[in-house]
Amino acid sequence: MKSYLELNIPLSSDSAWYRDLLYSCRNIPVRWQNGCWHVTMAFLDETPDPADAARIITEALSGVKAWDFVFDTIDVFTTGSGKEHIINLTASAAPEEFKKFVTKVRGALSDGGCAIQSGFRLHITLGRVKASGISLGDLRKAVGSASCPRLRMAPVKLDLLTFPGHGLIRKWTLRRE
Repeated sequence: MKSYLELNIPLSSDSAWYRDLLYSCRNIPVRWQNGCWHVTMAFLDETPDPADAARIITEALSGVKAWDFVFDTIDVFTTGSGKEHIINLTASAAPEEFKKFVTKVRGALSDGGCAIQSGFRLHITLGRVKASGISLGDLRKAVGSASCPRLRMAPVKLDLLTFPGHGLIRKWTLRRE
């Protein structure tokens, strides 16, 4: 079974910067994420036992507090398959504790028998565009005309979900202090 570990991100589609981004891309066929924003910490190509994966994540979370992020850049990259461009929000500097946790939990899941083939890239997917429809450079130019404020947040919800279908395996709430 495939699954993924995501950190839920509290964004609003009513914000001025998001409306500005939509306007900047108005002539581009973007499939917008429309809520459910998150950072995928690990995509598990194979999850032998979801209960074991949940236990491993619970152990890795011991003593972990919510991380403070400043998302401050709208960017675009092409997926590994080359089929899509991802319009995303990212942080120019990730918290060190977060980077250590991601490395720790991905390593523990891998050691526990989960197959993880993709690397980690800190980003929140905002929209997807077929790569055959526009060059990465042209999409970057359109996205670059949108404003991006410094968005400070401390997400506290972490979910392990099945893929496809987004069925909840386990949910965690991170401590704030």
